[in-house]
Amino acid sequence: MREKQQGNLNFSWPDEQLRFAKKNNMDPIAQHLVYTETLPDWIKKGNFTDEQLTDLLKKHIYDTVSHYPGVNIWSVVNEAWFYSGQDGSDFWYQRLGKDYIKMAFETARQANPSAILCYSDLLNEVPGRRATMNAKAGARRTGKLE
Repeated sequence: MREKQQGNLNFSWPDEQLRFAKKNNMDPIAQHLVYTETLPDWIKKGNFTDEQLTDLLKKHIYDTVSHYPGVNIWSVVNEAWFYSGQDGSDFWYQRLGKDYIKMAFETARQANPSAILCYSDLLNEVPGRRATMNAKAGARRTGKLE
């Protein structure tokens, strides 16, 4: 998150990276809007209701994507499957349930309707895991899984 202290957004490092990309005719891929491993302590240790956390997450996603209107590829959620499936340690999954992923993508879509939105995870090369993820993704695309 670009907000290490509540209310203090800091885009200086990604702004610098974007300037470098533009200067060198590169198309940036922005990552990751939602990632448990990069959450600041004020969120993890804060006494927030689920509604407040939802609002904070939506605001973070919308503000970040809106800050970079020229970035058209975003990794929206990172490693939710890995953490929630491995040991249940994904903060957002624990607090908001699986629907936070859909909400994150919807919020990013509102902020940039034409962007390519991606999900990122690890261990996708493990055959059984890959097959399960592909089956769930296919079921979602056909409307057979929510």
